[in-house]
Amino acid sequence: MSTPCHTSGDMCFFVTGNHGESPALFSGDTLFVSGCGKIFEGTGQQMYDNMAIMAALPHPTRVYCGHEYTVTNLKFALNEDPSNFDLAEKLQWAHKNRLNSHPTVPSTIEEERRLNPFMRATNATATIALRARRDRFKVKTSRSSGSISSTEVSDRSSGTNSASSGISSNGSH
Repeated sequence: MSTPCHTSGDMCFFVTGNHGESPALFSGDTLFVSGCGKIFEGTGQQMYDNMAIMAALPHPTRVYCGHEYTVTNLKFALNEDPSNFDLAEKLQWAHKNRLNSHPTVPSTIEEERRLNPFMRATNATATIALRARRDRFKVKTSRSSGSISSTEVSDRSSGTNSASSGISSNGSH
């Protein structure tokens, strides 16, 4: 499927499984676990539309993204929606996996609909604002260990939360 935005030629591949297997989405630089790609050659409307297309895929679809940005993406998502217990739980799980050198991929469309702020954006304007905040979002690492195990969020300057930032609370696009 054509998913222009990160680059004008971005493509994702949706593969149906054999009988009894969940389908898979190879999302490249468009959809990440609790995140989306940077908008380089496209528009916020295109990214919003891409998220809507992916949100409509079957819920058990496994999502294989192009990079392992899960921990930072979850920290950003939790920064945007600090009362979301599911995000906090997923962050704990992802952090443990990464500390043990295990991947956090794949996710599922069902999880992304519930946790990914870009998939929960209510319109293109909200997508653009989220992406701008994500682009400014920084995580500080512990000086002693150099790891992300002792991180703190350093961009809450926007003063937004899910209620005011165009993020749906029910996982619908």
